[in-house]
Amino acid sequence: MATTPSIEETYNYDPFAKLPLYERINRQLIKVLQIKPGQRILDLASGTGAMTKLILEQLRTKEGTSGRVLCLDLSAVALKIARREVADPAVDFVQGTADELPVEPRTFHAVVLGNAIHNLDAKEELVQAVRDALEPGGIFAFNTAFYQGTYCEGTDVFYRKWIDEAVRFIRRTAPDVRRSKEGKPPARDWLTAEGYRELLERNGFKVIHLFEHTVKLTRESLEAIGSYSEFARGGLHGYPVDKACEAMASAVSEALKALQMKVVPRNWLNVVAQKA
Repeated sequence: MATTPSIEETYNYDPFAKLPLYERINRQLIKVLQIKPGQRILDLASGTGAMTKLILEQLRTKEGTSGRVLCLDLSAVALKIARREVADPAVDFVQGTADELPVEPRTFHAVVLGNAIHNLDAKEELVQAVRDALEPGGIFAFNTAFYQGTYCEGTDVFYRKWIDEAVRFIRRTAPDVRRSKEGKPPARDWLTAEGYRELLERNGFKVIHLFEHTVKLTRESLEAIGSYSEFARGGLHGYPVDKACEAMASAVSEALKALQMKVVPRNWLNVVAQKA
């Protein structure tokens, strides 16, 4: 989820969100939440509904879905896809930003944010908005693969090689495309695991689970990540976004081959906190 309404009217995170790897990662987070039928859940940065589907599994009974899910995302395109793919009357869809939630206070039993908190510059405002949206004792859960600690030792050589091969791809396939002289966009504020703990605790939460696990990113998953515009824009700043996406996705095989790698390990952070 982007932080401003200037997000382009395309949505290309969907390929990664549909990978079995991503489903396993999110299912692990949902399992810790212990969602029960009848609860009201807010799915922040819901995208095309990958996390929503897992939440609904926990809300279903023999009689049908018991409870409500509100999906909130900045992208109208993503929400349109989610309406089609989720198609459950217990789910509502709202376009909006995570740090200014258009909801009544003390409305939800749980708020879930899947692999997006790193995209939000106003993290303090986000946590405060989530706190206000939760009932007393409510749960806020999120995960991220973009934090200080995400890179496994020795994998920096792959990411450098990936960028190099992507630049070579552009020069080879689109020699007329020139990199703009604009400076690199400001780096995102990647917190450490303990940084997230401190952020939550000073805003009225008690952290009940904070754990990291290592996933193995395959060629397929790396290609899906590379084709995501926000990732490609950061990796190949200055190039047209569509060409950057194509180059990052296409360069994965060459980078892996050159380094004789089949997978790239990466750490994933999971955090579950309870409103005091």
